[in-house]
Amino acid sequence: GGAVDGYDGTTIIIASSFANDKAQDGGAILAAIPTVLFCSFINNVASDAGGAIQSLDVYVEESDFIENSANNSGGAIFSEYVETYNCTFTGNAAENGGAISAREGILVNCSNFNDNRAELGGAIESKNNVTVEDSEFKENIAEYGGAIYSNSNVIVEDSEFIENSASNGGAILSRNNTYLTASKFNKNDAVSGGAIHSNSNVITEDCKFSQNNADYGGAIYCNSFLNVENSEFIDNAADYGGAILCIGEMYVGKSKFYENNAENGGAVCVNNSAVVEECDFFANNGECGGA
Repeated sequence: GGAVDGYDGTTIIIASSFANDKAQDGGAILAAIPTVLFCSFINNVASDAGGAIQSLDVYVEESDFIENSANNSGGAIFSEYVETYNCTFTGNAAENGGAISAREGILVNCSNFNDNRAELGGAIESKNNVTVEDSEFKENIAEYGGAIYSNSNVIVEDSEFIENSASNGGAILSRNNTYLTASKFNKNDAVSGGAIHSNSNVITEDCKFSQNNADYGGAIYCNSFLNVENSEFIDNAADYGGAILCIGEMYVGKSKFYENNAENGGAVCVNNSAVVEECDFFANNGECGGA
C-alpha cells in the first residue's frame, strides 16, 4: 500500500484523501478488510492490482475514485469481494475492471461509473456474480463488456447504461445468466449485443432499450433462452436483429418494438422456437422480415 498497509486486521478509514500514491499492490491502501467512508482517491497507481485499494473484502461508502490505474486488475479497487454505496468512479483504467475487479463477487448500490476503461469490463470485471442496484454507467469502454464483464451471473435493477461501448456487450457481457429489471439502456454500441451479450439465459422485465447499435443484436444478443416481459425497444439497429438476436428459444410478452432497423429481422431475429404474446410492433424496418 502506497499510503496505508493494514493487511493484518480490520482497517477503518474516514474522511481522508489519497492522491498520487504508488505501489505494486494497492496504490493507496493495501488492507485485508477495510471500511472506507467519505474518502477521495485521485491519480493513485498500482503496478499490479488495485490502483487505489487492494483487499480481501472491502466496503466503500460516499467516496470518489478519479483517474486511478493499475496495470493488471482493478483500476480503482481489486478485492475478493467488493461492496459500494453512493460512490463515484471516473476515468479509472486497468487491463481487467477499469474501476473494480473482484474474484468472489460485487454488490454496487447508488453509484456512478463514468469514462472508465479496460480490456475486460470497462467499469466492472468479476469472476463471480455482479449485482447492481440504482446505479448509472456512462461512456465506459472495453473490448468485452463496455460497463460490466462477468464470468458468472449479472443482476441489474433500477439502473441506467448510457453510451457504453465494446466489441461484445456494449453495456454488459455475461458468461452466465443475466437478470434485468426496471433498467434503461440508451446509445450503447458493440459488434455483438449493442447493450447485452449473454452466453446463457437473459431475463428482462420492465426495461427500456433505445438507440443501441450492433452488427448482431442491436439491443440484445442471447446465446440461450431469452425471456422478455413488459419492455420497450425503440430505434435500435443492427445487421441481424435490430432489437434482438436470439440463438436459443425466446419468449416475448407485453412488449413494444418501435422503429428498430436491421437487414435481417428489423425488430427480432431468432434461430430457434419463439413465442410472441400481446406485443406491439410499429415502423420496424428490415430487408428480410420487417418485424
